[in-house]
Amino acid sequence: MKRFLPWIILAVAAVCIAANWLPPQTAKDDFDFNRFGKIPVLVGGRIKPLDTVARNSLLIIHGKQELRLEGGKRVSAMQWLTDTLFNAPVADQYPVFVVQNADVLGLFGWQQSDRKYFSFAEFSAFLKQIDDQAGQSDITDFRYING
Repeated sequence: MKRFLPWIILAVAAVCIAANWLPPQTAKDDFDFNRFGKIPVLVGGRIKPLDTVARNSLLIIHGKQELRLEGGKRVSAMQWLTDTLFNAPVADQYPVFVVQNADVLGLFGWQQSDRKYFSFAEFSAFLKQIDDQAGQSDITDFRYING
């Protein structure tokens, strides 16, 4: 038995490694985000897989590479990007945007709480105010002086 123990351990390790190399199984009617994420796209002068673009975009906007919804459900970056591109009503409900500034929350009439992620649907009623505030930030002292 001692003679075969290293071979058994090696075989179990090989099976574990081989199982991780296999792509995840999807049902025939499910969308294969894994294969869709391998599509090459040109971003910033470089060709990257779409999955990399999705992860980097979500990381910039959300601060993480994955969304966690209420109830513990997780949404991958690829699923988020796909919903954003092709299923906007669903994507608008994802709490993606980080707001921690009390003044910004006060602009919308919200109180500071433990919650820091908000969806586009929550901001949609305030788009005009957001645009006005963005325009105000563009005004420099020179424009004030010269009118």
